[in-house]
Amino acid sequence: MNFKKILIIFAILVILAGIYYWDSSRKEQREQADLEADNISVISADSVEYVKIQRPDETYILKNAGDNSWVIRFDDGYTVAAESTAVISLLNAIGRIEKTEELGKVEDLSRYGLSMPSVSLTIGSEDKTQKINLGIKNPQGDGVYAQIGDQSRIFVVRDNILTQSDKSSSDMRNKAILNINVGDIASFTYASQKTSITFKNSDKEWFISSSRMIKADLERVTSFLNSLTQGEILKFIDNTKAADLKTGLENPVAELNINTVSGNTISLQFGASVPLDKISESTENSQQPSAPSGQIYLKSSTYREVLVAQSSLFLGLNTDINYWRNKKLLDIPFDSILDTTIQGPKESVSFKRVRETKFSIYKPSELPTSTWECNSLNNRITNLKALEIVENPSELKEQPDFDPPYSIVSIKTGPTKLLPAAENYEGSLIISNNVIKYQNTNVRFVKVNNIGKLYLVTAKAISDIVKTPFDLMDKSLVSIIAEDIDEIRIKTKIGAEDTIIKVERDSNTWKVSDPPSLKNKDVDDLVYDIVMVQMTGIAEKKSSIHDYGLDSPFAKISVIPKKGDAQEILIGNFVSVDKKKEIYLKLGSGRTVYTSPSKLRLIIEGLIAE
Repeated sequence: MNFKKILIIFAILVILAGIYYWDSSRKEQREQADLEADNISVISADSVEYVKIQRPDETYILKNAGDNSWVIRFDDGYTVAAESTAVISLLNAIGRIEKTEELGKVEDLSRYGLSMPSVSLTIGSEDKTQKINLGIKNPQGDGVYAQIGDQSRIFVVRDNILTQSDKSSSDMRNKAILNINVGDIASFTYASQKTSITFKNSDKEWFISSSRMIKADLERVTSFLNSLTQGEILKFIDNTKAADLKTGLENPVAELNINTVSGNTISLQFGASVPLDKISESTENSQQPSAPSGQIYLKSSTYREVLVAQSSLFLGLNTDINYWRNKKLLDIPFDSILDTTIQGPKESVSFKRVRETKFSIYKPSELPTSTWECNSLNNRITNLKALEIVENPSELKEQPDFDPPYSIVSIKTGPTKLLPAAENYEGSLIISNNVIKYQNTNVRFVKVNNIGKLYLVTAKAISDIVKTPFDLMDKSLVSIIAEDIDEIRIKTKIGAEDTIIKVERDSNTWKVSDPPSLKNKDVDDLVYDIVMVQMTGIAEKKSSIHDYGLDSPFAKISVIPKKGDAQEILIGNFVSVDKKKEIYLKLGSGRTVYTSPSKLRLIIEGLIAE
C-alpha cells in the first residue's frame, strides 16, 4: 500500500516538473521573440561582410579582409587598413539596432532628418543586404530616427548605432605609421641630405653596414623601431589641401627606407615641423625632423595622403655610427656566467655559480655569500658600456696608465641550466690607474682581453663593478627569520659564574625562560638585533684571536630553528670604527672576524646586570 502511494506521488512530481519546464521554455521563446522584434537589423554582427557608410561629406566601404582584419575601400579603389577596435564596436552596434518606438508611415522625412540622412548604412552578408538610414536625434536625446531602405515607416532606435557609424574614414582608419612588427624588419636605411646609414638584421642582432659590419647597440635600435612601429598618425591631409601648406616634402630633409623580410619596402620622407595648435598652416622653423615643435609632416609609401606625426618619434635618428654602435665591453649573456674574479686595488674576490641562480664566494674562503649582490654585480658587468671607443689609442693626448692596473675583472662563461647553448669564453677588463676628463665626465681607460682599442668608461660605472669581498657578503648574523626560530640560548657570565640564558617565544613576544632570576624578562630587542642587525665590515687582522676577545668570548649565542641546524654567534671586545662603538664577532667555527654594531652586546650586558 505504501509503495503505491509513493509511486503516485512520484508520478505527480514528474508531471509538475514537465509542466514547469514547458512553461519556462515557452517564456524564454516569447522573450526571445520580443527581443528579436525590437531589433530592426536582419544581419548578425558575426556574419557582416561589408558595410558601406555614406555621410554628407564622403562615402567609403568597410570590407572584411579575413583573419579578423578589415580594410577601408574608397570609390576610386584606394584601400587602407581599418582600426579593428572601431570596426568591432560598429559591428556590435549593427548586430543589435534596438527600436524603442515605431512612428509608422510618415509623409515628410525631412522632419526626422531622413530626407538627407546623417548616415546611410548598407550592410551586406553572404546572402543578405540591408540599408538603414539614420536621421536626427529624438527630442529626448536618447534615440535617433531610423528608416529601413526606402520604406516610409520610421522608427526611433537607440543612438549607439549613430555614435559608432557617424565617423569619418580617418576615424575608422588604422593610424599606425608602420603597420608591421619589429620582427618583420630585415634592414633599414636612414639618409639625410648629406649622408646615410644602413642597418641589417642578422639572427636577432643588428649590424651597421659600412666598409665593415659593425655590431649595433641592440637596445638602442630596438627602442627606436618599437617607438616607430607603435607610433600613430595624428592626421591625414588630402594632397589637394596639402598643396597649400609648406610641408617641406618637395625637398625632404631626410628619408627612412625599411625593407621587410617578405621583400616589401616602406619609405618615409621627413618634411617641415608643424605647430601644435595648427595643422592648416606651416611655420618658418628649421626643417629638421627632430625639431622640437611637437609635430612633423611625413610622406609614406603606404599612404597617398600627407601625414602628421609626433616629431619625438624620430629624435633618435641620425647618421652617426658612433651613436648607434654597440659599446658594451663584454657582449655576453648574463645567464652564461660561471665564474667572476675582481682584482681590486687592495683586495680580490672570486665567486662562482653553484646552482641555477645561486653563487658562492670561494676566494677568500668561508665568507657567507649574498647571491643577490653577486647577481647584481654580474648584471652590471654584462651591461657595462663605454662613452667612447678609441680605435687608435696612439692619437690620444693623454695616455692610459696600466702599470699597474687599477683593477682587473675576469669572467668565465659556459653552458648552464638556464642557458645550455652558451659558449665557453674567458674575458677580462683591464682598468687604468689614471682618471681623465671626457665630455665633462670622469672616465677611466679599459682594455678588453688586452686588445689594442680602448674604451672610455665613466669612473662611476667602474666603481660599481670593482667590489671587495665584504661588498658581496651576506652580512646577516644568521640566515634564519624570526618566525622560524624555536629557541635562543646565550652562554655568558653572571657574576663569576657561567650561565646559559634561554629565550623562548611567549605569544607575540620573546621572554627569558631560564635562569629563574631573569624569568619572563622581555627580550624582543635582543631577538630583533640577532635577526636584523648586519655586520659592518671584516676586522683588521691581528696577531691572535685573543686580541679580539674571542678566545674567551663575552657571549656565545646559539639560534636554534624549528628545523635545521643551530647557528652560532661569538661576541668579543668593543672596538672603535670610524668613531663608532662596535664589537668584534665570529660566526660559528669560522676563522674570519667581523665588526658589528655594539647594541647586541649592550642588550645582553643590560639583561645580566639586572
